[in-house]
Formats: sequence, structure tokens, C-alpha cells
Amino acid sequence: MSTNNKAHNFHEEDKDQPPGFHRNNASGFELHKRAKLVAIHKALQADPVDVASLRKYAISKGGLLTDEIRRKAWKIVKLSF
Repeated sequence: MSTNNKAHNFHEEDKDQPPGFHRNNASGFELHKRAKLVAIHKALQADPVDVASLRKYAISKGGLLTDEIRRKAWKIVKLSF
């Protein structure tokens, strides 16, 4: 008996995505928001943290998306000045 990963909605490329990331049939806006969430998560996880990208996302439409991300990112961005 074989297993089908598609039946379980598993995507190998999603294994490192931030909490709350789920694939589904989302609108273009939702897909953009998810892509931005992934990019912010990667900037925060980079070593060293990608402060330039965090600043860019902070001033872009929608900002840093969630209060949790804002708290993490602003601590780092403020320390970089």
C-alpha cells in the first residue's frame, strides 16, 4: 500500500515555514501575505538577522503583519541604529 502526500496536503518545501503557514486555495492577497510572512520569518532566522529586509517589510503595505512579529523585529531593528 502506498501513501500519497498530496492526499495529506503535505508539501516538502513548507517544512521550514513559520507557525500558521498553511497552503490552501487562498486569494492573491492571502498568497502575497503568506509570501511576506515567509520572507519576514527568513529575515529573522538569518545569521546575522537581515535588518535591511526587516526595515523594508516594516514600511511596506501591511507592515510586519502581526504583533508577535512586530515585537521580535522592532527589538532587533532598534538595536541596529
